[in-house]
Amino acid sequence: MRLQPKDIGAHYDLGFALYSKDEGSGAIREYRAALDLLPESPLAHNIVGLALAEAGDLDAAMAEYRAATRLKPADALAYNNLGLALAARGNFDGAIDAYRRALAANPGYAAAHYNLGVALGVRGSPEEEIAEYREATRLKPDLALAHNNLGAALDDQNDVDEAIAEYRSALALMPSHAMAHYNLALALEAKGKMEDALAEYRRAVKLETNLALPEMNLSKALKSDGDFEGAIAECRQALRLHPDDPSVLADVGHELDDEKRFVEALTESNPAPGFTLGASWSPVRSWKNP
Repeated sequence: MRLQPKDIGAHYDLGFALYSKDEGSGAIREYRAALDLLPESPLAHNIVGLALAEAGDLDAAMAEYRAATRLKPADALAYNNLGLALAARGNFDGAIDAYRRALAANPGYAAAHYNLGVALGVRGSPEEEIAEYREATRLKPDLALAHNNLGAALDDQNDVDEAIAEYRSALALMPSHAMAHYNLALALEAKGKMEDALAEYRRAVKLETNLALPEMNLSKALKSDGDFEGAIAECRQALRLHPDDPSVLADVGHELDDEKRFVEALTESNPAPGFTLGASWSPVRSWKNP
């Protein structure tokens, strides 16, 4: 594709086409060419920053977001993007400050409320975390990730009934949300609704093969329900899929055929820190940017 050197739109179009083909370096080159033609554009800096962040160059991405905020001090998009990059670096205090600046510029920015909730949750501020997820879902009721995270935060505060309602809201919006199925299963099990919990664990396992947690909790739930063969099968499946995952208990054996041997295999196999036989893992939050 031949471009006119000063055709900004063509550089953006080609950059997007390259980005869509996973040619990140080429996309960055075209976005930078557009930025060179429009250096005073905060949006142009944001676009370059997003491409750099996608390529894993967070330092360069943050430099672009900061350039955007210098040009436009009330740039909510740039501050939200800066917050995401800081959070990816593990700087959650910096991320919280950036998200709050985004919300000062645009209080109705649902994604920034959600992202702020995630960062506050990591920092251990549950009441503020819950408030941010509530505001995110109020502003954007179809934000499934926020409903799931709100449910997890409420679950952690032992408000299981409201947590279940939030998980169901998330799943009504996004039936393929494996984490929400898993979290709903945990909550239903806590309420003693084992049949419903087992169904949700199975849905989570079917949807998400990269997570060992649903399989291991399904195994535990089946054991609690008296289905030892099913429990053993799920434990073996978890080991087949995640042989190097520290959260999966190792060496359950190939010939386990009764409860005693099942319990012995689990308790003798160096469980991950925090694991207690007969106890569920905590609900899982999503860190995905909506």
